[in-house]
Formats: sequence, structure tokens, C-alpha cells
Amino acid sequence: MAQGRINNLQDKIIIVDMEQGAAIDYRLQPAGDMWDNLHPYETGYSKIADVWFFDGLEGVLPYVHSTEVVLDRIEIEGPASVNENSSEQYNSRAYYT
Repeated sequence: MAQGRINNLQDKIIIVDMEQGAAIDYRLQPAGDMWDNLHPYETGYSKIADVWFFDGLEGVLPYVHSTEVVLDRIEIEGPASVNENSSEQYNSRAYYT
């Protein structure tokens, strides 16, 4: 369907082979990359991100000459944890555009 739209309508659609290209192990953690039967675990999301970037977005996104990013200031407000009743540790990432 997507390939037909690209061929016939010249739609700018990016196709990424997630089933074969990402090498996701569809077994549940700890043996595989899945959290449940629908959602990937962090290892699965990392594989998905690699495929999307290198096979899908690398040719679309502008080239950045430096990997060094300097942020003047970041202010974060709110609770210190995602779930106050959880005993798990959470990491957060900030993206600046």
C-alpha cells in the first residue's frame, strides 16, 4: 500500500523494514526484546531507533557537523518520579531543538 502511493502518487513516505531489519526478538523479556505481546522493552526500542535512523531518516535529516551540544539552561519542574509508589529507577532524556 505505501509503496503504491510512492510509485503512483509520488507521496514522500519513508518505508522501514521493522520485521526483518530491526532483528527484534519477539519473545518476552528477559529472553527477548518484548515487554508484553504488543510493546517492546528498552532493548527492542533501541533496535527500532537504529533502523529508523539509519534506514529511514538518515537521508532526510540534515547533516550535523558536530556531536557536541551546549545548552544554556534547562528548567524542569514537577514530581521527582514518574510513579511515587514505584521502586523502579527511571532515566530521563532531554532533547533540545
